[in-house]
Amino acid sequence: MFALLRIFNKVVVQQFYQLNAGFFLVVFFLAFGIQQPPTMLVSPYFLTGAVTSSIFIFSVLGVFLLYYLKCFNFLLKTIRAPENEYLFITSLFPRRILWLSLGLTHLQLFLPALVYTLLISYYGLLTAHFWVIWVTTTYNLLLIFFTILYFHHQLAQTIPEKAIKNIFTSSEKRILAPPVLWPLRYLLRQEKVMLGLTKILSLGVLYAFMTLYPYPQYDLRPTYIGFLTAVITQAMLVQQVQQFQETALSFWRYLPYAHWQRFTYQVILFTLLLAPEIILLFRLNFNPAAIISLIFLVTFGISVILLLYTLLYLKLNRETYLKWVFFIYIGLLLFLLLHPPLYLLTILLFLLAYLLYYRNYYVYEQ
Repeated sequence: MFALLRIFNKVVVQQFYQLNAGFFLVVFFLAFGIQQPPTMLVSPYFLTGAVTSSIFIFSVLGVFLLYYLKCFNFLLKTIRAPENEYLFITSLFPRRILWLSLGLTHLQLFLPALVYTLLISYYGLLTAHFWVIWVTTTYNLLLIFFTILYFHHQLAQTIPEKAIKNIFTSSEKRILAPPVLWPLRYLLRQEKVMLGLTKILSLGVLYAFMTLYPYPQYDLRPTYIGFLTAVITQAMLVQQVQQFQETALSFWRYLPYAHWQRFTYQVILFTLLLAPEIILLFRLNFNPAAIISLIFLVTFGISVILLLYTLLYLKLNRETYLKWVFFIYIGLLLFLLLHPPLYLLTILLFLLAYLLYYRNYYVYEQ
C-alpha cells in the first residue's frame, strides 16, 4: 500500500500543490492579510458566532465544493494524461489497497478545506450546535466515498488515451478565426474547471472590495486594489494560454506579422479574458464622476496581465514565475496605496511588457 501511496503522492499530490502555489498564496492573503484579528475566519471570536448560522455553514461548504471540483479535475486530468498511462495498472491491486490509497490521496488534496471543516465542527461542539458536526462529517464522507468509487471505476474501466485530442478537429474551429484567439476556446473547452474557479475567485474578490468600500463614500483606491487582485488571480490562466500558444499554435511564430501586430493581438486576447471583471467593475461603479478613472483602471489591468504574460518568455520555471507574480502584486499594491497617476503607471507597464515581448519572443523555445 505504501508503495502505491508514494506513487500517488509524487504524481498527483506534489504536482497539485506546486502548480497551485499561487492560488494558495492569494487565498492566504485574502484570509489573513486584509482581515482584522476579530474577523479572521479562524479566530475563536468569529467562529463561535459563525457556527450558529446555517447560512455561514452552507456557504463555506459551497466554497469547499468548488475547491473539491478543482482537486477532482486535477486528479482526473493527471490520471488520463498520456505520460501517466502506467497508473491504470493500479487497478490490479487489491481493492482494499487501491481504495485506501485513493482515499488518502483525496485527504491530502482536500486537506486545507478538511482542516477548516474540522475547526467548524470543534466550535459546533463547544457551542452545542451538534447539527454542524453531523453536516460537516456527512459532507466529508460523501466527498471521499465519491472520489474513491469514481476513480476506482476510471482506473478499472477507462482505456488510456494515447494522445490529447486535437481541439481543432470539430466543425466549430472557425468560430474564433484569428488563431491567436483560439486560446480562449481552449480554456472554455479543455480548462473549464480552472477557468470557472479563477473567475469565481476574481469576481468574488472584486465584488467584495466594491461593496465593502463603495464609491463615493470611499475613494477609488479600494476599487483599484480589488481590480488588481482580480487581475493577479488570472496568473495561472495566463500561463496556460502561453503554453498553449507555444505548443498547439507554434506555427503562429512563422507567420508574417510584425511585433506590434502580434502584441496587439495579445492585448485583444487578454481584454476578452478580463471581460467579466470589466463588466462587473462598470456595473457596480457606474458613476459619471469616476468613468475616466475606471477606464484608466481597465487599461492598467490589461497592462498588468500583459506583463505577467511576457514574463513567461524569460523561460521562468513555475516556482520562479509565481514568485515574480507575488512581488509584482506587492509592488503595485504599494504604488496604488500611494495613489500615483494611474495613466503613467499604465504606460510604464505597457512599455515594459512590449520590451520583454520584443526582445524574447523569437528567441524563446519551449
